[in-house]
Amino acid sequence: MNVKKVFPVTILACVFLASCSSRDDTAKAHLARAENLLRASRVREARREIDSLIHRLPTSYSVRSTATSLYLKYELWSDAARQIEQILDLSAKGKLDKKLSREELAHWCLTLGLAWQNAREVERAERAFESALRAAPQSAQLMNALAYFYAEEGIKLKKALALARRAVKLAPCNGAIVDTLGWVEYKLGRYKSAARTLAKAVRLMPDDATLRYHLAAAYSKLGLIEEARIELNKALLLDPNHREARTLLRSLQIRLRK
Repeated sequence: MNVKKVFPVTILACVFLASCSSRDDTAKAHLARAENLLRASRVREARREIDSLIHRLPTSYSVRSTATSLYLKYELWSDAARQIEQILDLSAKGKLDKKLSREELAHWCLTLGLAWQNAREVERAERAFESALRAAPQSAQLMNALAYFYAEEGIKLKKALALARRAVKLAPCNGAIVDTLGWVEYKLGRYKSAARTLAKAVRLMPDDATLRYHLAAAYSKLGLIEEARIELNKALLLDPNHREARTLLRSLQIRLRK
């Protein structure tokens, strides 16, 4: 799970802006102006536009969620995170004009965690991921999200391993979830086990560059340089801009020349 992938919630901006009724014309105009300003990298002005609209419609879920989606789209992670926190706070106080289901609460907490992680606010991200899992404690996807977060940050790896194993039991054919287990094993230094698990993940999701990079990293640790190079080349065919794969490939090429 790449935390910088486009968030599903970003589609809300397009949906809201396309479907506003006449009584929503003011909101539509503000959000359209904000989008244009963000596109032009005029971030402060865009914030003012959004804040002005929210001041006028403070309890509007559609406005707040669409504003969040715009911040996510333009990778303004802290702005998005703060907006999500306000959505969750208003929901908890019963002041939002839409009652959120447990699934929606879990979704927003997950998105909050991803936003804070991208903003490099690790403690805040962890709290958000934990809140998401509390909202839907049997969700393999949310177990996976927290486990992958721990693996990426290199913290609480034993807890990550337990979460990843539980997630795999619930979704054994999900390549992304199997990959997380393998990546946690890799981070723990269990390279043989990691290679087996990551190879399975690649069989399940052969078209994912990050999964192939993870497998290559495990092969590299085991001294299987040619196998690692094959996986890295496949990863770069899938995603020529995959920086980690390109960096590791260069490193392996230097090792081979020595």
